[in-house]
Amino acid sequence: MFRNYFKIAWRNLLKDRQFTFLNLVGLSTGLACTFLIYLWVHDELQVDKYNDKDAQLYQVMVNEHQEDGIRTAAYTPGLLADALKKEIPEVEYAVTVLPASWFQNKGIISYDDAHFKAESQFVGKDYFDVFTSKFIDGDKERLLADKYTVAISEDLAMKLFHTTKNIIGKTIHWDHQQFTGTYAVSGIFEKNPSNATNQFDILLNFELFKERRPGMEIWSNMDPHTYVILKKGAKLDLVNNKVQHFLETKDKNIKTELFLFKYSDKYLYGQFENGKQAGGRISYVRLFSIIAIFILIIACINFMNLSTARASRRIKEVGIKKVVGARRITLVLQYLGESMLLTLLSLALAIVLIVLLLPEFNNITGKHIRLSFDAGLISSIAAITLITGLIAGSYPALYLSGFKPAAVLKGKLKTSIGELWIRKGLVVFQFILSVVFIVSVLVVYRQVSYIQSTNLGYSRSNIVHFEIPFEVDSAKLKRAANFLEELKTIPGVMNVSSYYHNLTGDHGSIGGFEWPGKNPNMKVVDFANLEVGYNFIETLGMQMKEGAGFSKNDNAQHEIVFNEAAIQAMGLKDPIGKTVKFWDQQRKIVGVVKNFNFESLYSSVKPCFFQVYPVMPNVMVKIKGGTERQSIAQIEKIFREFNKGYPFDYQFLDENYNALYESERRVGVLSRYFAGLAIIISCLGLFGLAAFTAQRRQKEIGIRKVVGASVTNVVLMLSKDFLRLVLIAVFVAFPIAWWMTSQWLNSFAYRIHIGSDIFLLSGIATILITLVTISYQAIKAAVANPVRSLRAE
Repeated sequence: MFRNYFKIAWRNLLKDRQFTFLNLVGLSTGLACTFLIYLWVHDELQVDKYNDKDAQLYQVMVNEHQEDGIRTAAYTPGLLADALKKEIPEVEYAVTVLPASWFQNKGIISYDDAHFKAESQFVGKDYFDVFTSKFIDGDKERLLADKYTVAISEDLAMKLFHTTKNIIGKTIHWDHQQFTGTYAVSGIFEKNPSNATNQFDILLNFELFKERRPGMEIWSNMDPHTYVILKKGAKLDLVNNKVQHFLETKDKNIKTELFLFKYSDKYLYGQFENGKQAGGRISYVRLFSIIAIFILIIACINFMNLSTARASRRIKEVGIKKVVGARRITLVLQYLGESMLLTLLSLALAIVLIVLLLPEFNNITGKHIRLSFDAGLISSIAAITLITGLIAGSYPALYLSGFKPAAVLKGKLKTSIGELWIRKGLVVFQFILSVVFIVSVLVVYRQVSYIQSTNLGYSRSNIVHFEIPFEVDSAKLKRAANFLEELKTIPGVMNVSSYYHNLTGDHGSIGGFEWPGKNPNMKVVDFANLEVGYNFIETLGMQMKEGAGFSKNDNAQHEIVFNEAAIQAMGLKDPIGKTVKFWDQQRKIVGVVKNFNFESLYSSVKPCFFQVYPVMPNVMVKIKGGTERQSIAQIEKIFREFNKGYPFDYQFLDENYNALYESERRVGVLSRYFAGLAIIISCLGLFGLAAFTAQRRQKEIGIRKVVGASVTNVVLMLSKDFLRLVLIAVFVAFPIAWWMTSQWLNSFAYRIHIGSDIFLLSGIATILITLVTISYQAIKAAVANPVRSLRAE
């Protein structure tokens, strides 16, 4: 039976090739967009889900009560993991991890003449009981039994040894500040999958970090991350109640609260406001899921409108079939068969489009998505295709099968007001979505442009930075200082400095400051700690509000510079010359720098301070504009003279800054593509409707031309109804678009104002697109010979 329905459907589709073509293009484009978004959403939902004990794996987070609210962070005391495992019965395993992102430079891994940079982590002994890693070689149980053994990734092993066999026990050299030394390889592991947020090449024993980094035995010193595996059946709420004030039991002065957060949820739900979870990347997942649904709905609306608009061609067919005994259900199945067949053809074309577009889609999104037709993907494709076919074909099937045969055969069939309103309503809905897309794309584009061009309080143009071998040794520090002085002799170099904390990275924080007149009841104020070299403030072109920069001698290490936000938080007046205390050290305030953005523009400027050291492991060079190529070549030459065998890997500072907003940039690019496709699909439907309208009013146009109507009059007559619908859509869409984009912009501390020009541009663009779409059919109908149309009637 179904075979006969599809045969009839195929013949009917071939009869009306314009209808078939328009719907085939619209549905295939809609399905391709939907499936691409489905693949992206599925990949996002799988990030960090690779661990075998994912359901039991949690990260310990902290809530710090500060003057301006509650700040949520991931850093914890280095003593916490062992204490939780020992004192909380529900904790099966706990591990301390100092992640690769904590280190401001990677250090150099060497073996013989091979030198490579590598992401490193210090981890506790329970690491492989908490996180899943596949081992290629080595004993997992004894992997980090010694402080001077390391595990390396398969990728790093291939770079260093060109093999993964017989390298256990071989020694490598790690040049990285106080951890510089020789380490024995005790294991080789496969790198985490590409959809894991934590990527690294070398694992070291956290006991070594505690030995070389004083202060890890203090509960108030918070740097590492802590992860736990809860025992099966453990109640999260009960565990959170137990750990909430855990730190206070260790040090009564610590008021920071702890809570557990599911590790694999942090990627999507990692944004917190005032101590409460408040979104994250999940907002983009929801956004694009909605976009996919809307694009598919637009394609379905096209099918509905075009099917009902061409009903006049098929009413006699319906009447005759009903006269000879066809039941309504038979006709419904026939028309649903047409929509399903067209949807299946569109699916085939959509799959071809996906195969062609997937490499570029991966490039835009930064993903590594592969099109593998597993059971999950096939079932999802089948479900989406079936639903699309049923939605697209349901209304036309019910509409066409509902004609009364007597009225049809007598030629007394008239289109009802309700039917016209449904069709017009669907067109309005399509263009409401299209206008919302246009406004959203403009807002995202302007916000990203604003981020890239806004004044951050420092200059990031023509500044290159790179790592240098760094070890706390007087002779090597003097050599590094000589290297910096040599760089200043290059003609195109304007200034040189060094630093530890990248302006776009994790700065660490200190909360134990004391200053004159401090209120003893004041909540903790956290100050970002920026450890820099001489001339750092001058190299970045920061402006001083009060005082001056650091001295260029040993006195500088007893001085301190704050930003405006820090002075305001402390409530200090006339701060220059006053003394503050932290880490049992006293520092004299010698300057106050104007506020500058050292974090994401999602956040307002936080209190921070600078402390200076002669040399730091990262070098920053300000280059004169127009001399970049020559200057960088000279910098590299001097670098290789001072650091033989070490790789010279530089970046521009503005590249690091732009990387902070890579997600927003990608969202903007994807939004433009999908908005454009949604508009194209809507225009295909409008184009078809214009063609069928012109055909239906062929006699009227002929009569008007005979009595003197001009081509312009006819074009305006055919266009005004569509323009009226589009104008209604524009005015309905504007408040919806304003609300949606305002919600997105509110997540930024620094954002654009949504001006009337955005809505004006969107409205004009929509009207122009409408006119271009319908003008061809309108002009074609207007210039047609009226005699021929009247004779045909």
